[in-house]
Amino acid sequence: MATRAEVAKLAGVSEATVSYVLSGKRKISEPVQRRVVSAMQKLNYRPNRMAQALAGGKSRVIALLFPTAAKGIANVDLEYGLGAAAAAQELGYHLVMWPTFDRSISEVIATANAGLLDGVILMEVAMQDERVSALSKAKIPVGLIGRTDNEGRDSLFADRDFAGAADAAVKYFAELGHKRIGFVTERRGKSDIVVAALVRAHDGMVAAAKKYGLKLTQFESSTDVDAGRRLLHQIIESPASVTGVIALNPGASVGILQEANIIGLSIPKDLSVLSMASPESFVSATQPRLSTISPPAYEMGDCAARRLIAHLEGSKEPDLPQKLWLGELQVRETTAAPNNL
Repeated sequence: MATRAEVAKLAGVSEATVSYVLSGKRKISEPVQRRVVSAMQKLNYRPNRMAQALAGGKSRVIALLFPTAAKGIANVDLEYGLGAAAAAQELGYHLVMWPTFDRSISEVIATANAGLLDGVILMEVAMQDERVSALSKAKIPVGLIGRTDNEGRDSLFADRDFAGAADAAVKYFAELGHKRIGFVTERRGKSDIVVAALVRAHDGMVAAAKKYGLKLTQFESSTDVDAGRRLLHQIIESPASVTGVIALNPGASVGILQEANIIGLSIPKDLSVLSMASPESFVSATQPRLSTISPPAYEMGDCAARRLIAHLEGSKEPDLPQKLWLGELQVRETTAAPNNL
């Protein structure tokens, strides 16, 4: 494996100059940069990032934390990760997908304190998230996919416009003629952690149902497909007699469709189904094809990474104005006017 000294010799510069080209700590003329890069390519040189970090430089590594104990990693979560990873790579950083099982971040803080991690992106953000406070106390830059109830302090975030998405979904069902709809959300464990997305989606659905004069019934389910299959029976046996459901739970959405096929329930003739959380890339795997208001997860992951890296680089990144991401209504095969019209 080539060494930094060999790169310096081939490029006709000092080892310090090679280091400056790699770190960006000192401005190096473009002709010299080109010679150094050319030498690295010819020698197939790969810098030792860990050694750079231990020597006091930036690791140029950020971590994307996702607590997997409650529901595992869904397709939409991978979209967030892919977007963040692509942005990080473009900006000269590496992104590490870091699953956590109890929302503990002690290992993350220890890794950052050792100089091997520059910043952290959190997912499954709670309204009052102790992880944000702990990372801030440890002086570790943190970005969010989601947002707490303290948006003024926790400004490095990319989040969804849940109120807008709920309004669009309920308005669409009202225009179809539905009067009684269900909202399928996630069943949480015994933990007292309140995930902000669930709170904001619930509040948005309640407000939209009131605005458009629809009766709303909430159903809770675990996030696996089998739970969604069981949930369908609860929905059709419910005295609420809903004619359509709007789901924030993508696993349950698939289970509902699968069980409907098994028991001979016609989707959307007997029950309309719209997902607020299934990524577009996932829709082709459903039968019939889901109607959605999907979160632009890839773009949101990209934005969260760019905001964090801009902060790490000391830039306010004016090209990324703060906004909430809505998503577009895509009508496919699982929504229609209710059967009684």
